[in-house]
Amino acid sequence: MKSAVQAIDPDATVDFYRGFTGTGTTAASLTTVDPAAVAAASGYDAVIVYTGTDAGTATEDRDRTTMALPGAQADLINQVAAQNPNTVAVMEAIGQVDVGSFEPNVHAMMWSSYNGQRKGEALADVLLGAYNPSARLPFDWYQSASQLPSITDYAIRPSDTSPGRTYMYFNGAVSYPFGYGLSYSRFAYSNFDIDRHSLTADDSFRASVDVTNTSSVPGSDVVELYVTTPDAPASAQRPRKRLEGFRQVQLDPGQTKTVTLDVKVPDLAFWDESADRYVVDDGRYGVQVASSSADADVHAQDVVNVSGAVTQTPSVVTAKPAIESDALRDVAQRAEFPEGVRIVPNLTVAMNDESLYGYVTKGSSRPLPPGMTVSYASNRHTIVNVDSAGHIHTLNPGVATVTATATYHGVSRSTRFTVRVVSQLDSLRVNGHDVAGFHPDTYRYDAIAPAGSNAPHVSATTPDKDATVSIDQAPGVPGTATVKVTQADGVSFTYRVDFAPAARSDDFSSSTLGSQWSWIRNDPSSESLTSTPGSLVITPQTGDLSAQHPRAERPRRLDDHVEAGLQLGPARQQPAGRDHRLPGRRRLRQARLGVQQRRRALRRDDRGLPVGGTGRAGPEDDPDGVDHGRGHDRLVAHGEARADLHHVLLDRWRQLHADLHDGGRAGERQSRRVRLQPRRDDV
Repeated sequence: MKSAVQAIDPDATVDFYRGFTGTGTTAASLTTVDPAAVAAASGYDAVIVYTGTDAGTATEDRDRTTMALPGAQADLINQVAAQNPNTVAVMEAIGQVDVGSFEPNVHAMMWSSYNGQRKGEALADVLLGAYNPSARLPFDWYQSASQLPSITDYAIRPSDTSPGRTYMYFNGAVSYPFGYGLSYSRFAYSNFDIDRHSLTADDSFRASVDVTNTSSVPGSDVVELYVTTPDAPASAQRPRKRLEGFRQVQLDPGQTKTVTLDVKVPDLAFWDESADRYVVDDGRYGVQVASSSADADVHAQDVVNVSGAVTQTPSVVTAKPAIESDALRDVAQRAEFPEGVRIVPNLTVAMNDESLYGYVTKGSSRPLPPGMTVSYASNRHTIVNVDSAGHIHTLNPGVATVTATATYHGVSRSTRFTVRVVSQLDSLRVNGHDVAGFHPDTYRYDAIAPAGSNAPHVSATTPDKDATVSIDQAPGVPGTATVKVTQADGVSFTYRVDFAPAARSDDFSSSTLGSQWSWIRNDPSSESLTSTPGSLVITPQTGDLSAQHPRAERPRRLDDHVEAGLQLGPARQQPAGRDHRLPGRRRLRQARLGVQQRRRALRRDDRGLPVGGTGRAGPEDDPDGVDHGRGHDRLVAHGEARADLHHVLLDRWRQLHADLHDGGRAGERQSRRVRLQPRRDDV
């Protein structure tokens, strides 16, 4: 600012005063006005007080609680203005601020939002006249935050408790209206004209007005066009007015130019919730040219009459291609397609009134309107073909682009989607029988076979004569057969069939341990198979068990349920005076250890061999199933059990620290270890 002033007048004196005492560097910390700076203001021809907000005022996730300038900035403006009537208040702020206390006292005010690195030069250009401002407010400048409803009230229309929001609905007093802005020039409007006054909902009209620069300073004006609905019923809650167009015009002193603004009647539509589309009201519409949204700033106005409905035409066409079986599998859209299938394009047509036809969401499609036609075209007919009925089919591996075109009332709109046709299996068989639930892009399946038997034979085919299919048979049961289909371009897909013996229950349901269990170290006085049916109850001494439980390993085959539970009950009574709270341990109570295995019922074929697809590409991770809210610790693994389940269970006992040990201090150690070990042939 100093450089710009002295470039005009080298003898000018330009001084800077902080305006506040203290060393604060944020807007909120400017709390004490410097009386020396205020007193000095009277000795200058003009004073600029630069104020505003900063990141401490509000951020993206934290709103302002007041419209007041932070700190004592408003007091500084008033005190300086009292000393020098030629005071200009400049505000660089996040939004509108409360100017009511100092607006009557200053010679001029300028507001801007946050600026860039050269804002000092820009400010000098505006204040010294090198640039003639022409900006307009993008919001109503409310007088105070008390005019606004609660931040959680999102209603835009006025009510008994709120004056509404935005220039379209707010019915309170404002400091400055939407669209307001001054410049160093003055302008006059004349010869306002509308070319058509009787219109249908499909029509448009042109408004024109002459604008004259009546000042001696070149400048630009912004002509604003607003539309009102004077005959709308109050129940419709239409806006006071809507900005439908604006245009900036540059004028030399005394120059006149004609400004034209075109308005499309469909743009005047309102959303009709019952019709689920935009609808144009019949009746009169007021047309105003103005310099702001305030009625006092309207320079000329006229009316037009509208009747009829908007003719629907396509606006946007989109596609979510899939195949017929995808809907049952909740596959919404795909880019890869097997050979020899019909593509379902799932076309959606959005109309000019924003109504939707065709596929909208799953289960809520809407038939295309009568008379609308849809056509499809493929750029590579040997890969994707469109037959005479308009059906899209995949033929051979490769990539093709399909164009879909919707035509209605003489208007056409198109979209394109890419189809990659891949060589996948079209059949998968076990011992000559189709795998139940087979789908070309489901890559893993499960089958039940007798333990220790020879693995069933797997066969597979692909419709691609140029593709190769290789099969690695399972070595036995348990085991996995792997099928790999490879396209001519080297792209391959791998399928797996996992064979496992049938699962069986293995509960502690007898008064004696089954033969599949053996004790490493046994204390009959501390174990019971009868106190809690279906469980082996072990009563440990304090410190026998660690409070930390490792993550349980998830089984990897079949939809089985495997559960290992450790329930803590009252600990055995210890001699008086003994410290039970041993370092690094927690006081444990009765422990119950049990295993349950529940097998999902599988469909069997006529040879008694259960075969089924899991519909999964592989196992997923489970969270640590430790439940601390029911008085006991319980680790649960849900998923697919594998054939060597005895290894899984044995590993789990080890992971659960079933080797019980005492964490006591030296001299108090009473060690005891229990291992529960299933036999290999009992699964």
